[in-house]
Amino acid sequence: MNNLNSSSRKKDDEVPRDSLGRKKSFGHTGPKTAAGKNRLRLNALKHARYAKTKILPFEDESEYRQLAQELYEDINPQGVVESDLVDEYIDSRWRSRRMEGRIHVEQKSIFDSVDKTQIAAMLEIDPMFYEYLPDYFLNMSKRFGPKQIEIADMAWRQYCRMIKEYKAEEFTDLEEIRIHFDVLFEEFEKWVRTQKDLPPLLSPQREQFNAPWIKDETPLLFEVIHDFAIAMYFQAHFMGWKPQIRNWLQIWYFMQKRELREIDQYDLALIKEIHLQHTILERLAKIQKQKRDSLMSLQAHFPRPHSAGDEMKNEM
Repeated sequence: MNNLNSSSRKKDDEVPRDSLGRKKSFGHTGPKTAAGKNRLRLNALKHARYAKTKILPFEDESEYRQLAQELYEDINPQGVVESDLVDEYIDSRWRSRRMEGRIHVEQKSIFDSVDKTQIAAMLEIDPMFYEYLPDYFLNMSKRFGPKQIEIADMAWRQYCRMIKEYKAEEFTDLEEIRIHFDVLFEEFEKWVRTQKDLPPLLSPQREQFNAPWIKDETPLLFEVIHDFAIAMYFQAHFMGWKPQIRNWLQIWYFMQKRELREIDQYDLALIKEIHLQHTILERLAKIQKQKRDSLMSLQAHFPRPHSAGDEMKNEM
């Protein structure tokens, strides 16, 4: 037995020690700096719901504090137990916001991967217009009113006639063209005023074109009005295309099975968080009710003592 103890002590003595006599560790023992430890805190973050840190690096701490302040003022907890429950509720609400943001990002990434030209082809839009597809082409919240559509349609039709008749040399004078295709040039002039890199379309007297627009063999006028007219084409037809675009987007969305599985996971986690919030509020309500009931019971068993003033009132 003594031999065993002496041999174990001998082995223990052979273990390398630091200057303070502590056993030295071998291998990875974790980060030593504050920055390294902060990074390590995020290593276990598999899902936003289980983040050990309340506020992630990309989140605004002031928003968290504001949420906490508003909920404390609204719920007005009394005592340690109620305050702890409110803290749990605040953290759950914060995690819910985070998951809602993640769901939005996941959904947006699906629609960002849609090829606009594929949708345009399904709508049988002329391929020559693909490079001019507007930014709002897949934005289903974009709207144009009936008046805007009517004006855009008229401007587009006038542009098509103008090009046809100009090529056929039915109109050779640009001033005459401007007067004849009035809606097209009225809208074009309004649009030019919004473009900082373009000179004014008309002279100060508004009687003729400014020189930069009509000089050279291929006037700048025809180059720029071409792009403007195509913008009018899309504006005139967009509202009619929207139901078909919406239908194709729906098909595309539900074809993204892997991405949808991730969104479903976040939806389930969000439902759990909301359920947790309701549970916390129910616990708070029960605690507060028990306090009220206890107070009423005490008041019933121990009525408030009558003061001398009360006795005088009774005698009167």
